[in-house]
Amino acid sequence: YTFKNNGNEDIYLINPDGSHRTQLTNHSASDADPDWSPDSTQLVFASSRDGNTHIYKINADGTNAQPLTAGDSTNAMPVWAPNGDKIAFVSNRDGDWEIFVMDVDGGNLTQLTDNDTVDQSPTWSLNSKQIAFVSERDGSQQIYVMDVDGSNQTRLTHDPDFESYDPAWSPDGHKIAFTTHYDGHEGISVMNHDGSDAFEVTLFAADSWLPAWSADGAEIIFSSNQNGDDNLYVISPDGSSLRQLTADIGADFAPAWGVQDVYVQRVFHIIYDPYLPTRGRLLSSYFVDPRQQVYDVVRSLQSHTDQRVQYVLQDQVVVDAFPPRSDGFLHDETSYMGCMASNWPNTTTCAGFVWADYDSIINDPTLDICGRLNRDEIDEVWLDMMPRTGFYESVLAGPAGFAYNGPTFTANTCDALIPIMAMNYEWTWDGGHIFGHRAEATMTRVYGGWAENAPEPHHWEQFGMVRWQSPDFAYAGCGSIHYAPNAMSSSDEYGYGLIAPPFGSVCDDFVNYPDLGVPEVVKTAVSCTTWNCNANDYYHWWFHHLPHQSGFGSDGRHNDWWLYFLDPNLAYAAPLADFTVTLQNDEPPFEVSLTNLSLGSYDTVTWDFGNGSGSSQLSPVATYAGEGVYEITLTLSGPFGSDTLTQNVATLLPPTEPGLVGRYYDFTDTPYTPPTDPFGDGTLRFEQVDSNIDYHWGSGSPNASLLGNDQYAIQWEGWVRSPYSGIVTFHVHSDDGTRLTVGSKSNESWVICGNCHNYLTLDMAAGQWYPILVEYFEDGGDAQIQLEWLLPNQTTYTAIGTGHLFARQTTQPGLLGTYYDYEAGHFVVPDDPFGDGTEKFAQYDGNVDFYWGDGSPDAALLGNDDFAVRWEGWVRSPVTGDVIFQAHSDDGTRLDVGDDHSEVWIICGNCVNMLTVPMEADRWYPIQLDFFEDGGTAQVQLHWQLPGSSSFVPVPQGHLVAPTDHCRLLNAPALAAQVSGDELSLTIGSAYSGDTFYLYRLTDPYATPNQYDLRLTSHRYWEAVADGQFYFVTEANGLVCETAQSNRLGVIQFEIVAGE
Repeated sequence: YTFKNNGNEDIYLINPDGSHRTQLTNHSASDADPDWSPDSTQLVFASSRDGNTHIYKINADGTNAQPLTAGDSTNAMPVWAPNGDKIAFVSNRDGDWEIFVMDVDGGNLTQLTDNDTVDQSPTWSLNSKQIAFVSERDGSQQIYVMDVDGSNQTRLTHDPDFESYDPAWSPDGHKIAFTTHYDGHEGISVMNHDGSDAFEVTLFAADSWLPAWSADGAEIIFSSNQNGDDNLYVISPDGSSLRQLTADIGADFAPAWGVQDVYVQRVFHIIYDPYLPTRGRLLSSYFVDPRQQVYDVVRSLQSHTDQRVQYVLQDQVVVDAFPPRSDGFLHDETSYMGCMASNWPNTTTCAGFVWADYDSIINDPTLDICGRLNRDEIDEVWLDMMPRTGFYESVLAGPAGFAYNGPTFTANTCDALIPIMAMNYEWTWDGGHIFGHRAEATMTRVYGGWAENAPEPHHWEQFGMVRWQSPDFAYAGCGSIHYAPNAMSSSDEYGYGLIAPPFGSVCDDFVNYPDLGVPEVVKTAVSCTTWNCNANDYYHWWFHHLPHQSGFGSDGRHNDWWLYFLDPNLAYAAPLADFTVTLQNDEPPFEVSLTNLSLGSYDTVTWDFGNGSGSSQLSPVATYAGEGVYEITLTLSGPFGSDTLTQNVATLLPPTEPGLVGRYYDFTDTPYTPPTDPFGDGTLRFEQVDSNIDYHWGSGSPNASLLGNDQYAIQWEGWVRSPYSGIVTFHVHSDDGTRLTVGSKSNESWVICGNCHNYLTLDMAAGQWYPILVEYFEDGGDAQIQLEWLLPNQTTYTAIGTGHLFARQTTQPGLLGTYYDYEAGHFVVPDDPFGDGTEKFAQYDGNVDFYWGDGSPDAALLGNDDFAVRWEGWVRSPVTGDVIFQAHSDDGTRLDVGDDHSEVWIICGNCVNMLTVPMEADRWYPIQLDFFEDGGTAQVQLHWQLPGSSSFVPVPQGHLVAPTDHCRLLNAPALAAQVSGDELSLTIGSAYSGDTFYLYRLTDPYATPNQYDLRLTSHRYWEAVADGQFYFVTEANGLVCETAQSNRLGVIQFEIVAGE
């Protein structure tokens, strides 16, 4: 990416996790707009280092910068074709900005566009046959696409209110990310490669621009000014999982993501090269120049690793002195040159076996090795010195460690292990030998040992197996640094013999690691001709086979052994337990897949499934017989420690009524303008239970006859539960706007745009129900909304299954009847018998079909006259059409169904109240029937006439549903306790903070008078609610609940009196 500070621009490298920030170019001119070659070994960029801005090519280690363009023109924005053959760029060489392509060496220059306006920002398609670009030819910046020869130029973006630029084609060729500019705001959007289905990804106030894709297409990197400075951020293409990558004071922009995993290793190069005053020259002048040889070492190591490791010289320091020795002696020109002239006699002064004083070097404040490491500036140290100065090929420094070629040095302030490699400038070398020993030492540490001819070889022992050292086996591996796999004796160092079947090598099979085959089946013949009978080529062959796959093997270790080579701290790490939980099915027996993602070194794996069973497999499947919430525990132990992790999983049966309750509003007559409320201003047209939210109505609507095609809103309400404990991210994709609430978290304001993404995260407990409210409005044009979630330890969003959504409990058919007494004052219309009366009790009535004659529903509580009843609930028709409702009563009724109301009372001695309602089959509509009795005969019946029928019949229970999520205790069961001290149990409905409960009476038989403690525990849909406890006050005929108070347990005493 490009970093601009104090007016200067340079190119930097950084790992995808934000680590190892490394400066690649360091020039007083501007270096910007980098792009990777397909194999990530080189980059192209634009630089003004030669006066005009031209396109350059440079190695990934910062060496060998070469210009590809020349002349008086300005050239910029280079991009490398995925097939590696061409580089596209922009140039003003014809007088305005046009797009050109050239070969990777700068030859065969071809102009693709020719307009009087600006054409810029090219990006290649996956097959290298098309280029998307930006043009102002139609008056504003828009994105176009053309064939690689410049033909078929087609516009992709068409919104006149937006400018679109900075296109970046996704690695799979299906998507294009780009920058949109509207009303002074810049954001990142994604569209299909044909320009369809564009939506904004960065839904925040800060500006964002210049997107680029990760190699796997799973993330987008971009520049944004969220915190004032322009830094790099990474986000998923669906707008989730935003993370900040850089935090520089300056500007980070124009990122380019390498197309393969490339590890950047930052080297601190220390050269001991004293000036010899009597000879007037540097000591190194007698040998090979270490300042140049180091680049040969870098190139050889990158070749050995197939360019996967990019060594970058972060800093180079030349020390004008001889290195200190552990015996305290320090050479000068006279002593050292005298020893060299005498061919190094075995004297105290010239002894070559006295080791260098590593502690002194490591703690030298002028070198500041530990300080550089602790500040995350370097990853390893390379010491370059003259011969015969007592250095090991490789050592480790840090708080503790293991042996490389020499011991670990711990008398320092390094916070972690750091490799210190030594080389001398006596001769030219490629580094494969000493770095190979480093790899051997590291993997021996990782696997806890390395023995030839081991009875049951582990993977590292199998990799390093040598024919003559493992005679009990009919095959060899890849060998060691000193002995090729086909070496037949200690003198046959690089395998000049042929090893052929029935022997052979399994080394080629390690490209499939960790999926290794049977050795006797996969072994192949090798001889020294395989590596040209050359030591350096053998090192290359050996390193090439070192496993470098992603993920973990069955032994819990990294499949990529280069990670251990580069970071010795991983080889010394204690285990860190981690695993994912995946519920495979939604009916007994439940199967739960457990995937081990643990880090570090461990030998023993122990699983406890929380149901009395377990496993020692790396990634087992747990089986559960029934519903429940289970604690799954993984315990790891190994040579460097142990670790334990516990996660919960809920095995769940579907709820009684899956889905969410959708309430559909029309606000055609009162057009909605944020931030007003579309539900308060709209008219409720109908209600239904929707199994989930996954709708694309296009230019239509859920119901054109009731809602029209525009200007409507929907509220979906219910409950949601996760099968796993942890952070769950909810995502609503919509047009036009949404508002989301889950549990105690809410997006308080509307997220409004043409193609919106609304996100909310919540820490959820497995199996626990949380309230959910999704609010949506459509204000014209395309209409769509989808609800999905990202579960803990999952990587993709999925639709929320109906088994995890609960609309409401409908096990109680009928209507809720609330019964009022108003004997204190006779009811006279238009007074309200409910407002003037006293609520005595409530109960569920299967339907409304009552004839009490001269009596009442309950003479003791209501008397025989002057009472009223309100029945509430929901009704649905089995067929579509006009349904005629009929309420037959004495004395009066008032009836509401859906949006249709009989707003006045129908009053007479024998009355019929009729209401015609257009209904859709199986859709729930709210219903309320009010009745009062003012003397004489008391009766009320609710009937309907369905479409196609000629008669009225009672509305059956199966088509009536009473609301059960209200806050009342209805006809509590008898208290069975007869003796003081017995426990009394009442089961009531649901409660959350703010709910109110009423206990109206106790039915027969009554309990014996005594004192009792009454403790009530609230449950909401089978789950105990901790936030719904009560205080109570007594009344003559029972108890009345006060408002529930958070985290309070209500305990009261009351006296039960017989007959009352």
